Amino acid sequence: MSTNAKIPLYQKIYNEIKSQILSGQYPPGERIPTELEISEAYSVSRITATRAVKDLETDGYIHRIRKRGSIVNPPQQYRENQSANSSIAIILPFDMDVSLEICDGAQSNALLYNHTISLFNSTHSKAQERKIIEDLLKIDVQGFVVWPTGMYENLDVFSKIQIQHKPLVFLDFPKVGIHAPCVSADNQKAMRQVTNYAISKGHRRIAFCGTSIKEKWTEGERFKGYIQALIEHQLIPQEELFVEILAPAPSGGEAVEENSTRQALQRLMALPEPPTAIVCINDTCATHIEREALALNIPIPQTLSIIGVDNRSICQLMPVPITSVKQNFRAIGEKAVEIIEQLRRGVPCEDKYTFDVEIVERSSVLDLSAAANQKPEKSAGF
Repeated sequence: MSTNAKIPLYQKIYNEIKSQILSGQYPPGERIPTELEISEAYSVSRITATRAVKDLETDGYIHRIRKRGSIVNPPQQYRENQSANSSIAIILPFDMDVSLEICDGAQSNALLYNHTISLFNSTHSKAQERKIIEDLLKIDVQGFVVWPTGMYENLDVFSKIQIQHKPLVFLDFPKVGIHAPCVSADNQKAMRQVTNYAISKGHRRIAFCGTSIKEKWTEGERFKGYIQALIEHQLIPQEELFVEILAPAPSGGEAVEENSTRQALQRLMALPEPPTAIVCINDTCATHIEREALALNIPIPQTLSIIGVDNRSICQLMPVPITSVKQNFRAIGEKAVEIIEQLRRGVPCEDKYTFDVEIVERSSVLDLSAAANQKPEKSAGF
C-alpha cells in the first residue's frame, strides 16, 4: 500500500473531537455534537458517526445522558481511564540521526492518544534486541514499534509479543513469519528514483554498492529498483558493476572492511569501461566509498559520482558533500503510533504502509549531459 493510507473516517472524527476536548473547545459538562450533527458536518453515515462517539465514550472522554446527549467528562476521569497500558516501546538499531526524527513523529501522535514513548537502542545487536523485548514483556506496555536487526533473528520473542496480544508494528522491513504491519519508505521506488536521477545527469555506466543484497530485505528491494530503472532506460544491468563492501561485525552490527572497499573500487575503476557513477544502499556505504576513492586519488565527482540513501548529517560534512535520499522518518513515526492505536481498538490494518522519498542534491554528482553540451572556448589566437 502506498503512503498516506487514509485512516477510517470514524477514527478521523474521533481524533478531531478528542483534540477539541483536550484543547478545551468542549469543556467538561458541555455537550458535543449529536451523531446526526456529526454525520452532516463530516458527510458520513450515521453508523460512522455513532462509532466515533461510542469510542469516545469507551475511552472515558464523554458519557451519555438520555435526552441531553453526549457530555464531556472531567479530565481526571479520562486520564485515569487511559493511564493503564499507555506506554509504547520504540526499539531502533542505530544512531540518533534517524532515531530522533522517528521519535519526533511518534511523540506527536502519542500525545494525541495519551500514550508515552520509551526509546530503546538495540545497537544492531540481536542479543540486545532480545534482552530489550524480554525485559519489556515482563512489564505492561501498550505496544511495540520495532526496526528489526534482521529478518529471521529472535522470532521466538517476537512471537511472544503476539501471543500476549500486544500490538506490534515493524519499521523498514517485516520479520519472516510474524504477521504485523510494516511502515517504511518505498525502497524500490526510492532506488529507482536515485538511478533515474543518475541517468538524467548523463550517466550510463552506474554501479550498485550494497552490503548483502540477497540476505537483507531492504537491500533486495532497493536492488530491484536499481535494476528496474536501468531496464526502463534500455540499459543492460552488468554483474561486474554490483559490489558488496560491508560485513557483519562481531557485535551484530555493521563494520566497514576498508580493504574490501578499496579492492572493490580498484576493481571497478580497472574495468575496460569503468562506471561514472555509483549508487549506494545507504550513506554508510557512500561515505566509505568517497573516503577510499579520495585516498586512491579518484576525483569526486569528476571521475566518479556518488549517491547515498538516508540523508544522514554526515553527508554534508564530507570533503565532497554527498547527494542522498531523504526519508520522511517523522511521518513514519507518526504512522507507526497511529497503527498501534488502531490495533489496540481492533481496527483492521494494511500489511504495508510506504512513504515517498526526496533526493537532496549536493556536489557529489557530476552532470555529464551538461558538460557534454558545453562548447569549448575559442583559442586566444595561438
